[in-house]
Amino acid sequence: MTRYDIRLRRKALSRGQIERHMDFKGLYPKTPKEDKLGRWFRIIAIVLAALAIGAMMYAGIKRIQERPAPEPQDEVDIFDEFKTE
Repeated sequence: MTRYDIRLRRKALSRGQIERHMDFKGLYPKTPKEDKLGRWFRIIAIVLAALAIGAMMYAGIKRIQERPAPEPQDEVDIFDEFKTE
């Protein structure tokens, strides 16, 4: 037997363990419940991120709207110097 086979055999369940836990819920470690502080922190972080994105969008739109209109330029023909009159 290789080391890998021995390791698999050690982690394998015996017949008695399977019979004791026929619903298989007791065999696997339970996932830790998230505490209330962590849940509230996540909610507040999401709300703050949404507000920050909204503020950036508002500032960008205001900046675009307040930009002065470009002054009209005189029509310039770039080929003037090549014309012969």
